[in-house]
Amino acid sequence: MSLDAMTERALLSPGEGGDGRTTLARRADAIVTYIPTEIILVYVAAVAAVRTPGEGPAAGQWVLLATTIALTPIATWAVFAMKVYARGRPVPLSPRAWPWPELVIATLGFLLWTFTIPHTPFEQLGWYRPGLAAVVLLVGTVVLGLIAPLLRQSNTPTWDLPARSRTESTVELEPE
Repeated sequence: MSLDAMTERALLSPGEGGDGRTTLARRADAIVTYIPTEIILVYVAAVAAVRTPGEGPAAGQWVLLATTIALTPIATWAVFAMKVYARGRPVPLSPRAWPWPELVIATLGFLLWTFTIPHTPFEQLGWYRPGLAAVVLLVGTVVLGLIAPLLRQSNTPTWDLPARSRTESTVELEPE
């Protein structure tokens, strides 16, 4: 799913679904939600540009993988910040106000996804097998989908706060 949908989750209060679906249905949806399609699109396009058809993974794919892994939390934060700003609140510049669970889970979701695609740079590792990759993706996404709500409930601030001046540099957290 997109970074837009994932960051929308970070803006909800813990336990708030707003859609009438069961908790199980929302958790199952999280399996797909936390794999950022925008970053996958960038990675796939870049791999197509550097890879020679008919050959295995190119050496430059490791650089592309590292670059897109680094871009994942940055892109996630940027989408989140735009949504916070659109709600009339200041951009969350303080790391304390960032959606850390979503940043980490999006990055792990992307890494899991790249582990399973054809011509992944992981194929260059002697222990890599496509069957293993499928199992890792299945188990990894289920685990991410199950732990994501737990991480979010304990660590992510509630964003349904009164609107603040756009000149402030951070969003203040509610005291617990």
